[in-house]
Amino acid sequence: MLNKEQFCKGLTEANLREALERQEFQLYYQPKLELASGTIEGVEALIRWEHPEKGLVSPAEFIPLAEETGLILPIGEWVLRTACKQNKAWQEASIPPMVMAVNLSARQLYQSNLVEKIQLILEETGLSPEYLELEITESIMMNVHHALNILKDLKRIGVQISLDDFGTGYSSLYYLKEFPIDTIKIDQRFVRNCTVDSKDATIVKAIIAMAHQLKIEVIAEGIESKEHLIFLQQNFCNKGQGYLFSKPLPPEELEQRFVEIEQITNREGIPQKVYKQKWLEEALESARQELRDTVRQQQGMIFKFTEQNGKFIHTLCDGELLYRIGLTPEHIIGRELMDFRHVRDAGTKLQYYRRAWEGEEYVTYEGELNGIWYLASLRPIRRGGQVVEVIGSCVDITERKKTEEFIRKSENLSVVGRMAAGFAHEIRNPLTSIKGFVQLLQKEVDKPLYIDTILSEIHRMEDIVGEFLTLAKPQTHQMKEIDVMILLQQVFLLFETQAIMKNIEIIQENSLDFPRIYCDENQIKQVFIHILQNALEAMPDGGTIKVQMLWHDSDSIKFRFVDQGCGISEERMKHIAEPFFSTKEKGTGLGLTISKKIVQEHGGTINIESIVNQGTTVDVILPIKHCVELEH
Repeated sequence: MLNKEQFCKGLTEANLREALERQEFQLYYQPKLELASGTIEGVEALIRWEHPEKGLVSPAEFIPLAEETGLILPIGEWVLRTACKQNKAWQEASIPPMVMAVNLSARQLYQSNLVEKIQLILEETGLSPEYLELEITESIMMNVHHALNILKDLKRIGVQISLDDFGTGYSSLYYLKEFPIDTIKIDQRFVRNCTVDSKDATIVKAIIAMAHQLKIEVIAEGIESKEHLIFLQQNFCNKGQGYLFSKPLPPEELEQRFVEIEQITNREGIPQKVYKQKWLEEALESARQELRDTVRQQQGMIFKFTEQNGKFIHTLCDGELLYRIGLTPEHIIGRELMDFRHVRDAGTKLQYYRRAWEGEEYVTYEGELNGIWYLASLRPIRRGGQVVEVIGSCVDITERKKTEEFIRKSENLSVVGRMAAGFAHEIRNPLTSIKGFVQLLQKEVDKPLYIDTILSEIHRMEDIVGEFLTLAKPQTHQMKEIDVMILLQQVFLLFETQAIMKNIEIIQENSLDFPRIYCDENQIKQVFIHILQNALEAMPDGGTIKVQMLWHDSDSIKFRFVDQGCGISEERMKHIAEPFFSTKEKGTGLGLTISKKIVQEHGGTINIESIVNQGTTVDVILPIKHCVELEH
């Protein structure tokens, strides 16, 4: 006859099937305790095999075979149903509600109907889902996508999820970030030596601190001594499980020992009064940290200042807006405005600071830093009737300012158009008369050099009048589908001779076929002509102009003109495309204004970037939402 060791080595699938059919499996329960109060808050269900001849068989002997043969599925279902039934029975016996923890195997997690089975078991036993906790290990979550979906479904039905043996897997931190985990269990290998090995102690402390930051509870396995308990209490571990409290017990024996087990923490651990005080201090510090995190994560910016020796010194500053404008709390806290703002700007802001410090409620002002506009509101804080500090809050108004600027320019353009029409009509007739008289004089004068010069200037004045009229005239668009490749070729042809004379090469770059665009051909051609003319005039020493056709996004095409000219100064770039502000020393600036107007009326945009003595890049972005595909 085989002894127990020989029997375990020779276990077969048939042996496990018989055990399941004969109901030889039993569940033992190991309590989990709240380390603050010492009360039993839950139990873990652990399977045992009570063989009629060999006695108690450890799960380490038969669970691997059950996994291998697939019998873990019916065994696991039996464990779930039995554990839920037992927990419900305890609740009906007026035992305070506890969470029942059940281990899930890899095969169970990947069952197609796992969620439905668990729901059915909960309904059959009458146990509410919040009293069931499913323990999983990192090793069974190799298929991250599938496991994540299953766990989310389980959370939706209301059960809790615990990550077992934490710290032993290769990707624990990823699971904490992505998976809906309620509790992590520190592996007993770390707990066992945490009081004698500084490295294990550091790991345990770090896991507890990290979990609390992530709003995840921590339970320590393998608590076997008073020293373990005190160490975990000192580091604010939420719950504990181990032989110090109880080994796994049959349900009847566990019931008899409830009171005895719940006295162990108070007897062996930190005195409850002291421990409660430590928890209050920890909770207070946690609340402070949460407040700091909240301030940092809010979209705007919050700051405070007080007066010290006649200076306004900042005592707090944080928020997403602070980082967007290129600063950090270290730039602000402990400093006055002069330390991080331009003297003139700081002087302006100080006036608002002074008004708030003197008690004026709701002082507001607008400011700009590094291209970000913000609206600030200051409010004095009083104690005993005296202002002791001022709190300020800022919100980002950059988009609003851009909109206001766009509206302003649009209104200016409209006004300019009306003025241009009146001006052009007033001077056109006398200008025509002057031109006629000069042409008559030209025939009478032997040396017409001066007359030619006068006529040249008159032609220029006529061009300017023409630009005014183009700007003012309501446009009736002749919209049709245009092949932009042909349109560009026509424009290049106009500049061919001029480019050769200036030793300038115009290079077209595009490697893709583009659809036709729906536009006014003459107007878009006018835009391209003006941009190329500006580029040629900016390159007196020759060079290269690149013209590229690019996809801007799926709905628009970008026409990019890149020259190697003299560039545009930063000051002029601020006013680019505004009426009467030219890129050249002589000019009305109307060419770019008209071009911008045409492109905007087509639903597009013009963007200009330039570096002095290096060149200018002009991007014309036009939508193709009305386009049709080229016929091949």
